[in-house]
Amino acid sequence: MINKVYKAFWNKAYVTSKSFNTDNVIVTKEIVREIRLNEKVPTEENILRFHGITSSGSNRCLLVIDYEEGRNFVII
Repeated sequence: MINKVYKAFWNKAYVTSKSFNTDNVIVTKEIVREIRLNEKVPTEENILRFHGITSSGSNRCLLVIDYEEGRNFVII
């Protein structure tokens, strides 16, 4: 489950960071699936691009994707 969504400044641009718990195998597999699907899709303005994953502490990771002003994000 994605717990929190953050707006961050990285590499001279704003990005969105989705926080998730790596203890949950199902969630981790879903994140990997989302990354693989994102890599297969051609670049398009309606699709937010994946930039990477970073650790934010014990068993927590952040999925870093494009940020779009005014876009509503659904936490699943």
